[in-house]
Formats: sequence, structure tokens, C-alpha cells
Amino acid sequence: MGTCATLLRQPGRGLVQLRRQAFWAAALCTAGLLSGGRAHGECLELPFADLQALAAMEDIDATQSLGKARTLIAAAQDDRTMPPLRRAALYAVAAQSSSVLELDAENRADALKGLALAPPDDNPVYLSLLISYAESVYDTPGLQQQVGKLSAVVARLPAGSIGHVCLLGTLGWMQHRLNQDELAVVTLTNAYRESAPPRLARQRARSAEALAAVMDGMGDYDQALELIQETQQWEQAHGARQSLSITRYVRGLVLLEKGDPRAALTEFDAARTMARELGDRQGIAYADLRSCEARIRQGQAAAGMADCEAARVAFAAIGIKDMVKQAQALRARADLDEGRSAAALAILNGVLDHNGADIVPHAVPDLFELRARANAA
Repeated sequence: MGTCATLLRQPGRGLVQLRRQAFWAAALCTAGLLSGGRAHGECLELPFADLQALAAMEDIDATQSLGKARTLIAAAQDDRTMPPLRRAALYAVAAQSSSVLELDAENRADALKGLALAPPDDNPVYLSLLISYAESVYDTPGLQQQVGKLSAVVARLPAGSIGHVCLLGTLGWMQHRLNQDELAVVTLTNAYRESAPPRLARQRARSAEALAAVMDGMGDYDQALELIQETQQWEQAHGARQSLSITRYVRGLVLLEKGDPRAALTEFDAARTMARELGDRQGIAYADLRSCEARIRQGQAAAGMADCEAARVAFAAIGIKDMVKQAQALRARADLDEGRSAAALAILNGVLDHNGADIVPHAVPDLFELRARANAA
């Protein structure tokens, strides 16, 4: 498997190479922004056959799976005979579908309703709800709390089990959001190794992509692209169009960071097309945002800013404040490139109005660096 095999034989490889990547000549870092990336579908297997099938639909059409879950939840409101575990499982499906669609408020609400039904803490339903809730957390105190909670659960799960692999993946992603890639790479490499058996192919695909994000942040772009290719192969083989749209987007991010904005635009266009076909407004907004970045990198500031504005409006309508700020930061970068330093500074002051406390920690250092450039200009 080339560099992937080398990584797995040498767990420490790459850590000595961990470094701050120059971001558009010390501006905003794609690798840092990647930590706010999109979730994939259900990793665990729920203990109800019909809900397993519904959860699997999240990889194909998350909007449809969420709609069906909502219908089942509404029908269950007056059913006093329904066991609490099944009711919690319905919320688990809804929460994960909301997570795929980046509907953070709905995700948190569904996860909390499911957890309130007290499913056993060794049951996949509980673990699924725990994962879904964690995926909606972006602030530093919240992420630190989730890392502690997930670490405690991981410690008591048997290594090699589906639950252990899935929780490791989420724990590694939380560490990545906290800008702790030296920990995340170890956690996610373990998840990738443990998911090697064929019965865990679905989990392997998710572990590969999460690990790719960290490899990208460490500057190992070829490693990241190889891992992403593994994820794409599984998704293509299983008709997982919703997940594939996300993976094409992630591939574009790595290509952008590698310095190939033209190839990145091809990936973002493909991701946008699939998102439109799926009615995924968030997917369209993410593709617009990164198309903006790619165009700015190619010196097409006007076209880029139009994409950024479309993304900002969409994220604001959905209520994803962190991504609104990322769109504003890209606009500030374009203004700075065009010599409008005062306009860039005003935007960045708004983005950092809470000193970065409301932004994914991985992205914060580069935002301060960009504002320093604006101040200097």
C-alpha cells in the first residue's frame, strides 16, 4: 500500500515532520479549516434490523434518512409500549443524519433526547448518540470535555470491536479539532489498523478519511490522497453517494493544500453537483466556500468572492456560525490580496470578536496570523 503501509509499520513516522504549513504566504490555512469538515454516516450497527437499514441510507441520501427517522419518531410519541432502547435508537438515527447534513442544533437536540432515555452504556445506541453529540461540538471547553468522555469510554471497550474502532475515530477527530494532531495521528492510526478485518470495511473507510485529514495537516499530502482513495473505492462500490460527495470535497481540500487549485476545483464541482442532486444545501455551501478559496489562489478574486458570499449566506441561513466566519475570513484574504487592508482588518476583527473561542481551535492561530498581516499592511 506504499506510504500507508510505511506509516502503519512506523507509527512515529511523520511526527518529526509536524510543522506549521505556510498558508497562502502566512495567511489562512486550509488544513486548519479542514477540522471543521463534514461527518459521514453511521459507524455502528444499531440493534434493530429496520433501523440498521435506515442508518445505512445516511451514506446514500441523508435527507431521506432524516425524514424517515422524523416520521418514525412522531409515530412513536403515542406508543407507550415502545421500549426505551428502540425509542433512543430512533433518536440515534435522526442525530447521525443531522450530523451528516451539518444540522448541529438538531443533532444535539436528538442526541440529548436519546441519551435522556438512558440506554445501557455498553450498547451501540448509547455509543452512537455519544458520537453524534461529540460531532456537533466545536468550542475549546466543549471539545476538551468530549475528549475526556470519549477517552474514558474507549478505555473500557475491547480493542478490535466495532465500538472501539468507531469511538477511536471520533476521539481522534476531536483531538484534531483541538489542534492536537500529534495525539490524533496515533489515535486514528490505531482506528485504521483495528478496522483492517473485512467485516469492518465500512469502519475502515471512515478511519482512512479521518486519518487523511491529519496527514494533510502534517503536510503529507500523498499519504492523505492515498487514504482518501481507499475511502472513495468503498463508497463507489456501495453506491454511497452522500458520503462520496463529502469525500470528493475532502479530496479537493487536500489538493488545494498541496498547491493544485485547478484539480481542487474539479473535485469541488463534483461535490457540488452531487450535493444539488441530493438536495444537500450544506454540501453546496461547503463546495462554494472552497471554490472561493481555489479561485482566490488562482488570482480570480472577483469570482472567488462571489462564491464566498454565496457560502456565507447559505451557512448563515442554516445557522452554522463557525462556517460563516470561515467564509468571512476568506473574503478578508481576498481583500488583503487586492490591497484593501482596512476592509480586511474590519472583517477579521469581527471574525475574532471572541478571540477565537467560538472557532475550531485548529484554525485559530492562522486567523490571528492573517489579522497581523492586515494590521501590518
